[in-house]
Amino acid sequence: MMPRNFLKHECLEYVKVQYVKEISFPQGMVFCDLCTFCHSENSGTRFRCSETGEILPFHNCTTGLRCPLDLPNNHTEIEEE
Repeated sequence: MMPRNFLKHECLEYVKVQYVKEISFPQGMVFCDLCTFCHSENSGTRFRCSETGEILPFHNCTTGLRCPLDLPNNHTEIEEE
């Protein structure tokens, strides 16, 4: 419910806030498919990031271009021993 005085005044400025969420991935497998932000649409034929709204055509092998996670440069490459 909005405070009463909010409805009487115009909004002149917005305040930005941030939150931190930790997501665990298997080592060498940082893919959208394994992220909690990745959701399927159209009976599992299209995937979208719930944080950025980006459609993820390669959700099972990489991350989105606008991924909000702080990732190292080669996060999508599977390391071979």
